[in-house]
Amino acid sequence: MVEAAPNGSAMSSPDRGSEGDLEPWQEDPAAQLPSVIEPGRLDLRLWSTPPWGDESAECEVSLDWDGNYCVEWSVVSGVGLSVMSDVSFHGVAGWPDGQNVMLNYTRDTGEKGTERLSGVAPTNGKPSGATDPRQWVQLATALVDLTDRLLDSEGESYDEFDDEGYYDPARDEWVDFDEMFRVYLASAGGGGTPPDFEDWFTAQLSAGRYTLDESSS
Repeated sequence: MVEAAPNGSAMSSPDRGSEGDLEPWQEDPAAQLPSVIEPGRLDLRLWSTPPWGDESAECEVSLDWDGNYCVEWSVVSGVGLSVMSDVSFHGVAGWPDGQNVMLNYTRDTGEKGTERLSGVAPTNGKPSGATDPRQWVQLATALVDLTDRLLDSEGESYDEFDDEGYYDPARDEWVDFDEMFRVYLASAGGGGTPPDFEDWFTAQLSAGRYTLDESSS
């Protein structure tokens, strides 16, 4: 779980006069971001207690926002402990309904999956909220919590997606997992919630939109 204080509880903004005495996990993470968020890459340091240890570990979170409702994201947990302790996830996330985040992930060991995070979209409850750094801290925190849960439970890998990707005859190109998820998010038209990714993807294969063999198109 992401920690803002040693006991894991939420912490109000610290007294600016005492910032020099704070431990890294006690600092306000929003202070790492611009006061007004613009499209592009955001990098954050958060702290969590990973499933394999009892001490707080640094997590590096990267969010690359397209200016609309989609980000490329990554989380690296256990930074600085050892090379063998670093665990990374990356993927694409979006909030076509303006409230809930739908995402895919790929772990450094190859496992893939999809998840839905309720109520953590930067625009949740406020169309202009994506410019507010605290909204992005909330999303980053939810991503770190998710990766901690996946590490703890090992999750369920989405085995239906071939590691080599799929061929798109209409565009004459191969599509990887991240690009496929972008197409899935775009299918909602930026104004609604698409069906579950698994159902959508199965329908795309059945319709012949994607194939495993370029010669079969």
